[in-house]
Amino acid sequence: MIFLKINDYISLRLENEETKIFVNNEQFLICKAVLLNTPFVGNSEITTMDDLFERSELIEGEDLKKYGIDSETQFWVHCSSFQTWVENNYNSDLLETTLAFPLLKRLTEVGDKMAKRKFKEEIARRYKYGSFNNQMFLEREGYLDFLSKEELINGILDLEESTLLFEIHDCVKQFGILYDLVLTFDEDRYRHRLDHKERFFTIFKGHIHDFEFDMTNDSYRLFNSFPVFKSLERIIIYLGEMEQNLLDSQLSNLESVRKLEIFQSGPFEIPTKLIDNFPNLIFLRIQSSIKKGLKDIKSILSLRNLKELHIYNCYSENIHKDLLVLKNRGVRILVREKGSSKWEDVPIIS
Repeated sequence: MIFLKINDYISLRLENEETKIFVNNEQFLICKAVLLNTPFVGNSEITTMDDLFERSELIEGEDLKKYGIDSETQFWVHCSSFQTWVENNYNSDLLETTLAFPLLKRLTEVGDKMAKRKFKEEIARRYKYGSFNNQMFLEREGYLDFLSKEELINGILDLEESTLLFEIHDCVKQFGILYDLVLTFDEDRYRHRLDHKERFFTIFKGHIHDFEFDMTNDSYRLFNSFPVFKSLERIIIYLGEMEQNLLDSQLSNLESVRKLEIFQSGPFEIPTKLIDNFPNLIFLRIQSSIKKGLKDIKSILSLRNLKELHIYNCYSENIHKDLLVLKNRGVRILVREKGSSKWEDVPIIS
């Protein structure tokens, strides 16, 4: 047996030609693979060990011997990796994500003070800067649950964005509305929410990417601060009953937004002037609670980048000619009536 103590909590042993990781003298993992044919170090696309794994050849088991790599060589390769990780204060970039976080969690459980300091910090940092796969792993395996909502938001958003998010949350919670983070709006938690008062948002590369917003007389003022969300690409607006002067007023332009959905639940026409604030839309969905909630689509005609328009329960002959203008421009237009189970093309009116 060959033994190497990395620090007070981590040691590696070579037993029966296997490299075993021990944490607090208890076996934690058996290392079975080594990276070969790794890209050159100066590659700007490689910033973490995960990047390296994605671009390298992973060799394990008996195949390693074909390359002349015996078990003792494997052992010292793994020792070097862990020594580097420890010397860099448990920086999770230096180990594969699926190893770094279970190991950090275990070290925290056995009393490693450095691990306790770094565990939450690394969760937030890797969710903020990591790849989609990193985010998916941290969410799926429950690591985000180790952070309070405040720790999570403050850890992965810049100060301006986190401040506005908390302001929005404080404004709408009086109506029982609560926000939660999801990885994507395709998640079951988003699509099959249990409570109609749940609202969600996503974050990518440290910025809010998708966001749901209840526009009320109280929350309306906060909308003019939305340019703070520099990378906001999709927004879903729930319109309740509001004062007409607010609906008609000009808001801040949100040029980053490409997808907009408006769900109107109040007994009034949809204020299409609101759409003027999203000049670069490629997708728009409008849903009204009243049949004639959409009487004018001049604002939609001005959207030069629009590719797809969905109209739910508010199609009428009044807007048909303008819809044909959009259709002739190449915009895909689908309409759906309340109670119908499918979307259909714009009907032909003779």
